[in-house]
Amino acid sequence: MINKLSLNREIYRAFGGPRTDRQKLAGVPAAKLWDIVLASRLREVQVGSHNPITAGALARLRQAGFEDPFEITPEIIAQATKVIAKIQAKPRLTKALWLFRSVIPSRSHFNFEGVTYFGLREAEGGLSIPYNDNSDLPLRKEFGNLLPKEMLSFPRTELFAVCLEYSFLLTAMLRSVGIKAQVKAADFHAYVIISIGAKRFKADAVELKFEPTTERPSPDRISAAMHYCFKADAFALVGKYQEALFCYDRALELKPDSPDFWYCKGSVLKELKRFDEADRCFERAEQINRSQV
Repeated sequence: MINKLSLNREIYRAFGGPRTDRQKLAGVPAAKLWDIVLASRLREVQVGSHNPITAGALARLRQAGFEDPFEITPEIIAQATKVIAKIQAKPRLTKALWLFRSVIPSRSHFNFEGVTYFGLREAEGGLSIPYNDNSDLPLRKEFGNLLPKEMLSFPRTELFAVCLEYSFLLTAMLRSVGIKAQVKAADFHAYVIISIGAKRFKADAVELKFEPTTERPSPDRISAAMHYCFKADAFALVGKYQEALFCYDRALELKPDSPDFWYCKGSVLKELKRFDEADRCFERAEQINRSQV
């Protein structure tokens, strides 16, 4: 269980210096803060504990303009509880299967251990969210890449999901019922890695796969960075360049070694006619590319 003393030890190891508290987190870089605090909160979810330092650090991140794509809201808890209400006595793997079924369209299906499963109907708690990666859809034009709490608050008829939106929603619901889940965020695709005991399972709502895997998930900070990149991409495609720039900056705070993020930021700055700044971003992208060869 994470408590104040053990979290202070983690911060001490990462940054040096004396024990700290919530007020002393103000100067900690966002990337380091997310690495420590999100890992701590992930463990808190497993044991049902709550640490005020974690809450304070997340509040500091929100004040700096960071959204929390892993936030477990009362609505997420209610949705997950509704889905598994009839299978409370079942093992965690069954619960994970049902929660996965709840986010995919009811007419879609996948195979697992020789059994065919369909998405849950609305009466069973299914959200039946279809896949669509078009950034010109009305909700994405206004909000960019959607957070789980946004997806649950909008009318079902207006909802579509990209891989990352599916992944954050499913991860939040799994965590809300005590199942360990993390997003696997690659450059062009994302899905969920579920850990049950010593076993891992890949849950991919776009490719309709639920299967054993040996893959390791991405750290929460990297997945959050991808959220901001996707959000920025959506804004940039509809000409909201200031909003896109803000999101690319958040992505770079979390993952400053991404040449793609630097290049995308440069492209937006170019659209804003801030050519000198754009050139510096392109140069930074090239420097990182050369260093990674």
